[in-house]
Amino acid sequence: MASEIESSTLVSSIREQLGADKYDALIANSSPSEYLEAGKTLTWDSIRPVLDKLSKIILNTEQQKLYTKGVATTMCSDTTPSTQDTGRTLRALWDQAGWAIVEGVEHFVGVEPQHQQLYDLSHRNGLIVLDSGWTATQLIKYCRAFDNRIVPLCLDESIPVEEKLKAVEQMEVEAILLAGYSQIKNAQFTNVNTVYQTALLGEAKSAASSAGISPETLVQQLLPEVELHSFPLTQATNMPGLLGAHVQIGGLLAVGTVECKLASLVLSAAAHAMGSRREVKATQGQTQGKKPIDIPARIRDVEDYTTTFRKYWRFTTDDARAILSWLKTGAALVDLPPYLWLALNEGSKLYLQMADYLDKYVDLTATEHPESLRQAEDEDPVNAEISKLLRSGFADSLKKYSRA
Repeated sequence: MASEIESSTLVSSIREQLGADKYDALIANSSPSEYLEAGKTLTWDSIRPVLDKLSKIILNTEQQKLYTKGVATTMCSDTTPSTQDTGRTLRALWDQAGWAIVEGVEHFVGVEPQHQQLYDLSHRNGLIVLDSGWTATQLIKYCRAFDNRIVPLCLDESIPVEEKLKAVEQMEVEAILLAGYSQIKNAQFTNVNTVYQTALLGEAKSAASSAGISPETLVQQLLPEVELHSFPLTQATNMPGLLGAHVQIGGLLAVGTVECKLASLVLSAAAHAMGSRREVKATQGQTQGKKPIDIPARIRDVEDYTTTFRKYWRFTTDDARAILSWLKTGAALVDLPPYLWLALNEGSKLYLQMADYLDKYVDLTATEHPESLRQAEDEDPVNAEISKLLRSGFADSLKKYSRA
């Protein structure tokens, strides 16, 4: 019996756009990169009306395992083109948001408090990004240490459990601090969007405002929800640009059902549609103050930017805590935590791969400017305190504060 998605008009639309031979070849046997390429041919406007009529795909337990393995395998494959696209995505979004804020400043010249709010925001936004880049370097160090040191240590049966516990307990301290800092960065990017919309629209309108539901958000209505139980897997499926789509498609194709393959094509089309959104430049503006501004378009620019940058700040302590719990309960190989199971049975080094993904973020944020970081600390006491903790050494700092 055909699934809901297979019975929908979506199939005929996709088949018509790709051509019957190409469609049949993709459904028969293709790679994630071929699905991503096919998405360039599909028009989002033809897919969008069908999505609201489709239910979310449900995977059974065995299919969820296949999805997880597919995500891990795809992460370890060559994702260089998609990773490079993510770097371009970050640059484009940051540039567009920066200009949107500047246009807001110029638009409200002589109008307070909006002019001052946006002027302050233009400086604070830059500092947030620069400081987040420094924090990303700390996360990269953590990721590399996890795969290079912690995983081999835990899987070596000749090493006493007590020695493993000591190392993982220190790693958990680092994870707790990074998780806390990640939450702050996520909140700071959210605040940038809130302040910008409030300045342009007023508080009442801002509370109900949205730049329109993005293709990226809409496609989530269709995709299955799978608990991946590990930070690198969860983070990879949420990466911006084509990279997150690439990894998710790898998981869907590993499941292998026709509905998952169709969902992969929809996901690919959505990813390319998001890229097209960044290329659209509005020219019609509204006039107030000295310069006109297209308020809906500029709100969209800032919302896309903050939503995307927030994706990088979802770090969790799940893996460190799972390994610590495993060590405390006997460290039996039959009860391996999810990440150690992948490392042992699949040879996966997903934290190292995540470190490579994060390098693109660091490349953008120009963290060679320590004076900017110090200014950010002066303006945000909470940010300053956590930055000091990060710089002074994770475990020693936490122990010192716990004794105070």
